Amino acid sequence: MYNCSKYTFDEWEAMRKPSLVMGLVYICGGSVYCILYIPILVVLMKKTFFNRPCYRIMLYLGIVDISCLQVISYGTGYFAIRGTLYCNERTLSHVLGSLAIAFWATSCVACCLLAINRCLTVLKPKIAACLFSGWRTNVFLCLPTMNFIYFFFFTPPVVFSSNRYANFFNPFIDVPGFDFHTEEKRYDSTAHTVNNLTDAFVLCCTYAIFCFYVSKAKANSESARGHINRTFIQAAIICSINGVAAVVCVIMQFIETPMALNIFVQISWQASHGSPVFIYLIMNKSIRNAVLELFCLKARQAVSNSSALSKFKSVPKPNQVTTHSSTIS
Repeated sequence: MYNCSKYTFDEWEAMRKPSLVMGLVYICGGSVYCILYIPILVVLMKKTFFNRPCYRIMLYLGIVDISCLQVISYGTGYFAIRGTLYCNERTLSHVLGSLAIAFWATSCVACCLLAINRCLTVLKPKIAACLFSGWRTNVFLCLPTMNFIYFFFFTPPVVFSSNRYANFFNPFIDVPGFDFHTEEKRYDSTAHTVNNLTDAFVLCCTYAIFCFYVSKAKANSESARGHINRTFIQAAIICSINGVAAVVCVIMQFIETPMALNIFVQISWQASHGSPVFIYLIMNKSIRNAVLELFCLKARQAVSNSSALSKFKSVPKPNQVTTHSSTIS
């Protein structure tokens, strides 16, 4: 843990900057993501999904995402409401900071693994089957797990500061008596920089190749063309949110940035873990239908449609009705 002896306990307490608004923003945003994520995780655990490599990676990524959201939504929200600086709650700040950076690094590797799996499935399905079929997917998932262990135990934590309502490696950012540039060099995390830049590079390259191939492929029907369009949008969302958050997080550690940008990056960090729920529900028909079936909505809708159709068929058509006037004529 870091040395907080520069000020007394009471002096550190006087530096708190509580914000109920920022705390609720982080907590409410994370709650929406978590509530929507739970049924998706339940669906992905079903045998029909779990046996497929891409969905197994999605399940792993989902567990990591929802775990990280607990830290950067509820933990960060709690710190914002309390106006916490590192030295106000050292143990909790250090543990949650270590978990936050470890979950982030894990999700980066898992996201790249998912992107590679999708790309190979389209471009080289035989290679994809050879690499990811059966137990081989579990072997590949050891990579992000090892990344979690490394970042949790061997890299500095990213701790919350109420001076900017965001997480930083520098625990004394904007604290009087601490020089920004001197402290930034002291608490810099090279592993985090390499992880983020690699994540952005791999995602961009993989999805660029994937989208280029899909755009050149011939669509034999409107449904195929619609699938291509959805693929483009899905790839763009995943790349942009995760990539922007990764790159800007690196910039924040080296350049003094305004508070508005710090808060934006914190919210983008949440979105990078929570946005997959919207991608799955809107663009992935299989997952969407399974979630609807989970809540029996699809069955009810089918029964409702069947009932309406039977009523419609029971009504005689106009040319089949014999009126009194037509009989007279």
